[in-house]
Amino acid sequence: MEKGLSITIMGMTVVFAVLIVIYISIALLTLTERLFPPPAVPDGPQPRSPGNTSGGSQTGIPTDEEVAAMKAAFSHHLNMKPDQFDLEIK
Repeated sequence: MEKGLSITIMGMTVVFAVLIVIYISIALLTLTERLFPPPAVPDGPQPRSPGNTSGGSQTGIPTDEEVAAMKAAFSHHLNMKPDQFDLEIK
C-alpha cells in the first residue's frame, strides 16, 4: 500500500512539473511576441503582377484561367464532365 502511494505521488509530481514547464514556455513565448512584435503589413492595394490585366484577386473578379481551374477542380471532385454543371461566381 505504501509503495503504491509513493508511486502515485511521484507520478503526480512529474505531471505537475511538466505542466509548469509548459505554462512557463507559453508565457515566455507570449512575452517575446510582446517585446518583438511582427512587422506591420502596409495597408492599401498591392501592385498587380504584369501578366494579370483582366480582373484577378485584386478586383474580386476571377480571370478566365482561374474560372477554368475552378471548373476543372470541381469536375474532378464531383466526377462529372465540365459541361454537366455551371459555376455561378458572385
